[in-house]
Amino acid sequence: MLYSADEKLVYSEFSRPLHSDPERSVEWALFVSSLNSIQELELLFENSRLYVRKTVIGPLIVFMDLVPSSMVKLTTEILANNLQSNRIQKQLGV
Repeated sequence: MLYSADEKLVYSEFSRPLHSDPERSVEWALFVSSLNSIQELELLFENSRLYVRKTVIGPLIVFMDLVPSSMVKLTTEILANNLQSNRIQKQLGV
């Protein structure tokens, strides 16, 4: 999920169906507003991981199974760099 700086959901996509709808089951605006100056955040759970990275648009929130952290960081770094493109920002409506 990608949020804008003003805490609005800009883009959301999941690679497989989830048991609950994370967009509606958590108060993400409150979570996003609490991130203020945090550049990167990683939360590990028993069977999953939540990774948050600041981008030029706003926070990028990634839910995933337990995969290598380096792979997640590399992928989100590439995505964050692509979000700097005016064309992509226009497509996202930001």
